[in-house]
Amino acid sequence: MPDDSEGILAWFAAPHAGKSAAIAKGMAPMTLLLEIMELVATRTGLNFRDRDQAVFRNKVQERIVRYRGSAWDYYELLQDETRESAREWRVLAALLTTGESYFFRDKAQFALLKNRILPELIKRSRQRRLRIWSAGCSSGEEPYSLAVIVKELLPAQGNWQIQIIGTDINNKVIEQAEKGIYTEWSFRQTEQQLRSRFFSKREGCWEIDPDIRSMVAFRCCNLVQDTFPDPSLDLRNMDLIVCRNVFIYFHPEAVGQVVTKFTDTLTEGGFLLTGHGELHLQSLHRLKSRMIDDQIILQKVSELTSAVSPPVISTMPLPAHPLSRIRSAGTKKELRLNPAAASTKNTFSGHAAKPASADVLPHDLETCLEQARSCADQGKYHDAARMCRSVIKSHTLSPLPYFLLAQISEANGDGGSAKQCLKKAIYLEPSLVAPHLELGEIYLSEKNYGLAAKSIQSARELLKGMPPGSFIPLYRDTKALELLRHADDLLAGLSKKEKISADRT
Repeated sequence: MPDDSEGILAWFAAPHAGKSAAIAKGMAPMTLLLEIMELVATRTGLNFRDRDQAVFRNKVQERIVRYRGSAWDYYELLQDETRESAREWRVLAALLTTGESYFFRDKAQFALLKNRILPELIKRSRQRRLRIWSAGCSSGEEPYSLAVIVKELLPAQGNWQIQIIGTDINNKVIEQAEKGIYTEWSFRQTEQQLRSRFFSKREGCWEIDPDIRSMVAFRCCNLVQDTFPDPSLDLRNMDLIVCRNVFIYFHPEAVGQVVTKFTDTLTEGGFLLTGHGELHLQSLHRLKSRMIDDQIILQKVSELTSAVSPPVISTMPLPAHPLSRIRSAGTKKELRLNPAAASTKNTFSGHAAKPASADVLPHDLETCLEQARSCADQGKYHDAARMCRSVIKSHTLSPLPYFLLAQISEANGDGGSAKQCLKKAIYLEPSLVAPHLELGEIYLSEKNYGLAAKSIQSARELLKGMPPGSFIPLYRDTKALELLRHADDLLAGLSKKEKISADRT
């Protein structure tokens, strides 16, 4: 199977089982490939960037070979509404999606669920009912982790109706999840006592406790294509929807569609928990952001009482363009980002591409940052950080590599380095709102409320001087008015904390 794009396109153009039907119909090989890619993106929501196309071509070619037809025949198969087409879509979905997961991934979010969210849901449930949906559950570690927490909170469930549903588009990982058997790799962030309590050793692997397994049901479904709520799958009136590390692979339009479906599927007052920065400031409508234990979670509110919710801040955004408006040398005043430059990319969005070596980087700022971002996409934080430092050596006056390095440091659990990088970005470009706000939120997570208020207030003052409809550099399609409301909410929350602290003293 060829790896180079010319070889792949030549394969698409070559006759298979006679003259290629695609060529016979007058469709160029690249056009046909793009049509297949667009069809897959529409059906699955997956976002295929330029750097992903070679991988996509290889996988589609593999399926065409197995189908033993032409590329055009395969395209028509995907468009059909037959059982054969449905089977092929399941295979293709499994081929194009990844199944990386492990138990209790993101300890801070699971602590939030255990200590605040689930106790609140349990306390207010008059019907003694709890319904949870783990969307994009992969091989099942997340819904089983949720079940363990519920078991700890309600050890004697009595007449409680507990229902946890895990769904994924990939039927292979769903089959694996239903078995409930895992290797050591799935426990790399799990406390030893939890594993010993809820799993039993079996032939070199670990099998989930039958009581925990009985709390979880699995379904294969497509978040983009399927309709929700769906009573046939019992996906309705959910108290909590957890959808983490899923939207990073979707294009923005698909994210908006799915968030609307989630909102419709939540019960009034229900919660939606996503990965950090995954909503890219989507329009949330009936979802209101709440700050609980210094973390943001979304809650469904009544249409009659809902106001314009402040945007959920993407914690890892970066510019998508080389920012040619920034001069390569000069004073700090010359190093200004154009507020109208709204197009951005999320640091960890989309599919990961194989980055170049950190020791061999091009001189172009955008390309350098894109390679570092790609490395971070794959969780290779050390290599990504090394790339950023190489970029800093050749672009000494740009705040952008410092901003990305701060995001990487924070994702890697190094808040100290993240703060230093954000302070450097502010020094190089004091008028950038994003570093001030990010620094404030780090201080907030550390419960350093004085410094948090100072940094967020600095961001607020900058926002007040901007036209309300202008876009904010380093945040995706975010207008100054939206971010100003968010800063006001954060400061209001800080005022409450300071008042409570003063009352206690």
